[in-house]
Amino acid sequence: MAAASLHACRNARDISLFARTGARKATRRGRAPSLAKLEARVCASSCLDQCSAGVTILVEPDHFFYGRVTVADVPEIVAAIAHGGRVERLVMSAADLL
Repeated sequence: MAAASLHACRNARDISLFARTGARKATRRGRAPSLAKLEARVCASSCLDQCSAGVTILVEPDHFFYGRVTVADVPEIVAAIAHGGRVERLVMSAADLL
């Protein structure tokens, strides 16, 4: 699996910290593998121009967006990365994109 990079919009708060904290909690509780073991990283991004979808994460190199992400979604996102998949209920469709 290629290294994943999750670009998290700030959406008026430090979403990078939000995502990293959620991922750390999930890995400590054994619900998801660590991002480091997956060669994945979360980085805060400047505007992703998807504000209508709330908190948004751009996943590279696969180039798709997760929208309306909450802290509760982070373990599922990390687990999906581990299995080479994605969380379909959060994936934004072409119609969702501005």
